[in-house]
Amino acid sequence: MRRTNEDNFFADEALGLFIVADGMGGHAGGEIASQIAIATISELMIAGLTEANPDGLIRNAIEQANTAIQAQAEADPTLHGMGTTLVLAVCRGDAIHLAHLGDSRAYLIHNGSIQRLTEDHSLVAQMVKSGQLSAAEAPRFHLRNVVTRSLGNQKLTEPDLAVVEWNAGDFLLLCTDGLTNMVEDSELRSLISGSGADLERSCREAIERANQNGGRDNITAVLAYHE
Repeated sequence: MRRTNEDNFFADEALGLFIVADGMGGHAGGEIASQIAIATISELMIAGLTEANPDGLIRNAIEQANTAIQAQAEADPTLHGMGTTLVLAVCRGDAIHLAHLGDSRAYLIHNGSIQRLTEDHSLVAQMVKSGQLSAAEAPRFHLRNVVTRSLGNQKLTEPDLAVVEWNAGDFLLLCTDGLTNMVEDSELRSLISGSGADLERSCREAIERANQNGGRDNITAVLAYHE
């Protein structure tokens, strides 16, 4: 339903590097912000991903992307206020190194169950956590798109970092809220695990389901499978 697509992604199976970004703000700024984030972070990660523990590299790449987005916004007044969410995963053996900002999410599908690995940086998430809003009310709340942490529109942007375990047969899903606002977690679990290791089919079916359910936003999904 959107005229432009402000989502961007990167996936490199050999490196085990997966990134999803959902841009926002400014005249066409969202698309530009997510492009800058993906290009800056993927370039730095590709150049430096030789360490066993990539957390320092991840943090530095995110800081560099934040600076690059801000510089572009300062150079072009029409882009003032642009920013982007980010969810990033580096898979190293049985460990996933995660970083995220905003309301794009990471999920682990393990033994037929789904676990959300990230906590949304959003006004709605804060209100649900404090009891001001119920989980059932959250999807319909008029300020549901307000994010409290993002890349580009804040001087100091601190990502949440985590390391989680995954095992053979597990799936890792990174996605924008265009998917999760339209498809329940339990439905995502069924769509992904139901197609086995056919990752492209699983992604397409999840995106098709989101569109069938209303498709109000850009929808991006990146899926990895532990062989």
